Amino acid sequence: MELNAGLFQAAPTSRLRVLKHLNKQKVKMFSKTTNRTLKAINAAGEDDDPNAPKELEAGFMQLYSYYAPAMQGGIYTIDIRQLIEHPDGKQTLDLKSTQSFNVNAPRFALPSGIVHSTYPPQGLGDHNNVLPHIVFNDPHLPWEQQGSPSQDKIDKDEENEEGGKRPLNKVPWIALLSFTEDELKLDTTELRKRSEGGLFPEEIMIPSKSDPAVREQNKATFSVQLTMSEYLEMGGNGTVLTPIQDDGEIDRDAQVDVIFLRPSNFESLVVGYDETDSPKPGQSEPDLSRYAYLAHVRNVNTRNVAGAGLDDNGLYSIVHAHRSGPLDLTAAKPLIVHLVSLEGIEQNITLPLKSDKRIALVSLYSWTYLCLPPEEANFIDSMRHIGFSIEKNQCWLRTPDEVIAKVTSSSKAKDQPEALPARLMKRMSDGYCLQRYMLSTGEETMSFYRGPLTPTWVPPIGESWWPFQSNFSTDYQILDKALGAMDITYSAAWQLGKTLGIADQVFTSALVRLRSSIQTTGRRDSLKKMTTRTVNSKGSTLASIRESMHQISRLSTATPGERPSIPQNRYNMTTPKELVYSRSANESRNISVPADLAFNSLRRSHIATATSRLGSARLPSIASADLLSGDDELEIPFNDINVPNSTDWQIVQGWILDNLFLKNIPAHYLIPDPYYLPPESIRFFYIDTNWMDAFIDGALSIGNHLDRQDDVVRQALKRNLNRYFESKYHNEQGSELNYHPQIPCFGFLLRSAVVKAFPDLQIHAPWAKVDDLEGEREPTLRYETIEKDTLLCLFDRMPGSAHWDTDLQITLSQPPHQQCFRIGGDGGLTSSQVDIEFPAVYTTTQSPPNNGRYDPLRVVRWTKDEKGAMGHSEENADNYVPIKDITLPSSVFDWNSRMLIFPACSSASYNVLTHDMTKAKAGGGSMKYFEEPGPTSAVVGTVLTSHVSKMKIALPRTTITDAGGLPPDYTRTPRHIRLPDDASDNPDDWVIVPPPADDDADKPPTPIDPPAPPHASPPARPPGKPTGIPSSFAPDAKPPIPGDEISHLPDMLLPQITPQFKFVCFPLGQPPPKFLDPPVEIRLPEPDSEADHAIDFVFGITLLPSILHDEIHKFQLYSVVITIPVGDKPTDLISSYQGSGAKMLSNLRFNAHCANGLDGDQEFLSITLIPRSTTKLIPSRKTPDISFVLWQARLNGVKGHATIKIQENYRRQTFRNYSVHFALGAVLLGKVVD
Repeated sequence: MELNAGLFQAAPTSRLRVLKHLNKQKVKMFSKTTNRTLKAINAAGEDDDPNAPKELEAGFMQLYSYYAPAMQGGIYTIDIRQLIEHPDGKQTLDLKSTQSFNVNAPRFALPSGIVHSTYPPQGLGDHNNVLPHIVFNDPHLPWEQQGSPSQDKIDKDEENEEGGKRPLNKVPWIALLSFTEDELKLDTTELRKRSEGGLFPEEIMIPSKSDPAVREQNKATFSVQLTMSEYLEMGGNGTVLTPIQDDGEIDRDAQVDVIFLRPSNFESLVVGYDETDSPKPGQSEPDLSRYAYLAHVRNVNTRNVAGAGLDDNGLYSIVHAHRSGPLDLTAAKPLIVHLVSLEGIEQNITLPLKSDKRIALVSLYSWTYLCLPPEEANFIDSMRHIGFSIEKNQCWLRTPDEVIAKVTSSSKAKDQPEALPARLMKRMSDGYCLQRYMLSTGEETMSFYRGPLTPTWVPPIGESWWPFQSNFSTDYQILDKALGAMDITYSAAWQLGKTLGIADQVFTSALVRLRSSIQTTGRRDSLKKMTTRTVNSKGSTLASIRESMHQISRLSTATPGERPSIPQNRYNMTTPKELVYSRSANESRNISVPADLAFNSLRRSHIATATSRLGSARLPSIASADLLSGDDELEIPFNDINVPNSTDWQIVQGWILDNLFLKNIPAHYLIPDPYYLPPESIRFFYIDTNWMDAFIDGALSIGNHLDRQDDVVRQALKRNLNRYFESKYHNEQGSELNYHPQIPCFGFLLRSAVVKAFPDLQIHAPWAKVDDLEGEREPTLRYETIEKDTLLCLFDRMPGSAHWDTDLQITLSQPPHQQCFRIGGDGGLTSSQVDIEFPAVYTTTQSPPNNGRYDPLRVVRWTKDEKGAMGHSEENADNYVPIKDITLPSSVFDWNSRMLIFPACSSASYNVLTHDMTKAKAGGGSMKYFEEPGPTSAVVGTVLTSHVSKMKIALPRTTITDAGGLPPDYTRTPRHIRLPDDASDNPDDWVIVPPPADDDADKPPTPIDPPAPPHASPPARPPGKPTGIPSSFAPDAKPPIPGDEISHLPDMLLPQITPQFKFVCFPLGQPPPKFLDPPVEIRLPEPDSEADHAIDFVFGITLLPSILHDEIHKFQLYSVVITIPVGDKPTDLISSYQGSGAKMLSNLRFNAHCANGLDGDQEFLSITLIPRSTTKLIPSRKTPDISFVLWQARLNGVKGHATIKIQENYRRQTFRNYSVHFALGAVLLGKVVD
């Protein structure tokens, strides 16, 4: 089990599909072995839960009417009794114990991340016959609380009567309801408090954004946010009915969203229907039985689903509505969908309701969508539009043709060469865009940039120019001499690789450790190879130990700062200046080689050997012997399905591979111009291997502290990656798969509302049926929704190759758990009739003879004015006649409330399926292909499910031509990172350099003087002039305070508070004073002397230990303003300010802005410290230091004392009010003359 789990340890999303496929291949290989560990791994794949749903094949789905947990939420009591009797029968002991416990389940809020998807999506639209639905990641959620106590009692009684047989359906505790705006909107009078004729309590517990605070409805969903205390209080006034009552377990401070329904709307949601499918007259209790048919569970195989997890099977609970949109639409109309709690409706609401009542329902989730009239465009039209763009071959990731034409036509000026427009058009057609570029001299110009995704295949750049490794990104810049512009494509790639590598602490740490291990091993093995000394005797070894102990004792007696030994001489072994090597085994002539050259050559060889060893997998010796006939160890690269020798190499290799799958690369590098990927478009691309090579070189350049000119470790790491690419997969036993590692080279981006509507779109891109790779390699390497409306898909095969299935190249389809629900098909629901198409539903795997398995059974029509079901006439399919062969309800749709009628709809589905799915056998008798004991929510959900929408994508015409060179077939030829031509690992092939002429004796190393002690250097001064106060800053502004920063203390503080910071000021270079010390004295220089120059002032501002900036008061620091008097008076500090401004010393969460001002006759310089946060506030308790330096301030030369003032500005929010506070402080500076 460890091996399988290790495969997905910290598995990145980008390579998850490939790793899952590898795991299956690995298990497949393991099944052929007899190793007990491997058998345990296979056995571990079986679930011990007997009730767990079985694993389905790809494309299949299984439905359940409900998936109730073992225990619903609530308080339970366990009563235990133990009766102990003595053997004599005269003594007994009766022990009793009672224990209560709470099953915690969602009640007033949904857990975070539990909503998988909704349809129609937020803000998008669909026709009026659609039934909104919501999908949950938790299959138990709809039944975790009790929904209908009365129905549960009936089900329990039937279960007892029928010997424990479970009910077919179960009422959930939540329901999905849709409304128009006018059905939920409250007027201004109703939003007032009760004393003013409204519905709400007197006190507003949740702070309002308006001043004064008033009740407000959410402008999108028309819900009102209340605390449970307010909600429960509203239930006692008689006007508002609250189904949820206080049971002593409610958190009264919990915040909930509440919608208020009119009696007519509410009664239509809880009314029962009689045998004639009409509302029951005289109903006194709400009937929730219909909601048992509006929730079910789907077990779906997620093999080809975007964003699928480790498991190929997914269990999802689905709740759908039963109310359509308005039937007489002529324009799009917004609808609001609320997921409400049904708790307490049966127990605490009595029918009928008076017209002046309002029913308050708790909303757990809500969204809005547009209800479209029949002629409006929808998702199918969007998919067709995308298909037309492929047909016209306008589907490559680059600037649109019309934009290229406009740019190139504007460049056709008289003073421009004729070749300029053509060259510019070529650049833009190849995927380049124009970027602002700053030269090293400071001038701004333009440059060309193209990301790793290109509209044309880019062959490897010639080795005559390509820098195989570099320490600077500028080495990868290319000058376009025809246009006089720099191409920074590969320079940006190199810099991005290094930046992302440094930003990833795990990767950087692993790479530095790996480099250190390789360098140490290579140097040690090289020195062993070169040494000419004999092995020391026992006596000499003991003598050296005595000398070493003497040196150690000197360290303990050394004075502070003394260095008993020079660090450069710690390893002082004299190596020979020349070594004698034999050029080859067959050559008797010995050749002298300079020692340094021999050492470097040996080091390169040993570094390559050490890197190869660290990048290999750990294999059992028994497997090595089987495969290599006598070798002790088999070195194969680590490849995700075996155990690495070095976990650091596992991290480095995994990080590189993730980026080859475009995991961490920012979007603006992938898509440098928004024109490249407009809405409702699909764009195909190739992946530029040159770009990725530059990216990898930049990442692997991190931690190179030894070889600045020739980074042999970096080359060895690249060689290790090439070994990984070139080797077929091996497992721990050395078994080999049939293919090399899969690296993407082609793909597409889909940006459409379709992706937002169905974030789990399925993709099917099979290999060619005649391809010997079919079934071995993963067909789709990465398939992920990278943004709400954007999908990324990657392949390791290019268009035009023979590896694509000619019939099914790429197919996108809705996933089973995200299919939408509709009342009838297109045009099936009008203001006078409803047509429902009943599909075939099977409870058996057999198919009926002479009939398609998925052909619909029949279409049944119900009309508004006539009772009874009608079907197609046998004589004329356009005519509808009454149905007589099946007993069907007289109506399934209520045109007044626009709701499906239950149980009429469920019984109609059950009767049609039972009748039409019974087929005659060829030899006599009949076969039931659908057999269920009664109507279920799973059957209703299947009947209401709309047709699956599919989009077949034909690959665009390839842009690769023979003239540019054909690309390699990456399914046959592995990916390769280019390396320079260097020496072989075999020493016999080394090129021997002649020995140097100089034959001087070895000289001892010259001691190096210890470096000067470090000193504190002032921070670098910023160039330019000080910036003024930003226009967006207003001293009296009241920015909103985040909800978690609201104080619970009452408003008892005055506007002016005591200072929260201590403040000191002193010239840079002068010792800082202590707080509350006498005024700092500054020596005034003689005029026109060398000392008469501008000086830098340090302003130390640190937090005092005060109770006001604690967790309870939650003061928010808005700004700090320091005012310096300016003028020629003794009380002024400076005559004028011409410096470069102020800069924060350590706290970069603030900006320091300087501005000159005038207060009456007094001039002043103000430095305003403003937080850089998006809220424009920062908690004062989280700001221990906001010190800064003011550059180049020139004293006015007049003796006296100047007062610098400081004002701290705060904002504070309580449950009642928003308050503004400030604190004043000052510091005195003395100007003295020698």
